[in-house]
Amino acid sequence: MHGDMDDDTSPALARALTAAANSDSTRTVVDPSPPRFADSSALHALLTARQAHTTTGTTLVLAGPVQAPVHRLSEVTNTGPVFPLGEKRPAGDDILNTAPP
Repeated sequence: MHGDMDDDTSPALARALTAAANSDSTRTVVDPSPPRFADSSALHALLTARQAHTTTGTTLVLAGPVQAPVHRLSEVTNTGPVFPLGEKRPAGDDILNTAPP
């Protein structure tokens, strides 16, 4: 992910995560490290994606050096248990990139 996680970028994030949940992959890894800002629309996209991944039997992982905005959003909303935040991404995994080409 690149840039902020907000109302402007969350629709693209949601589309990318939906496509990932419906792909042949067994795991989707999202690197939430770059954002300087994260809001409830990003959280909604992630929670919806988690449900879609659970339905399709795919694992959704948030991994990478997590920045303060993502930690804060997790803290304020008490979603830490839903999305354990790792400090490193798993080796060899493709990272979901929602940046425009």
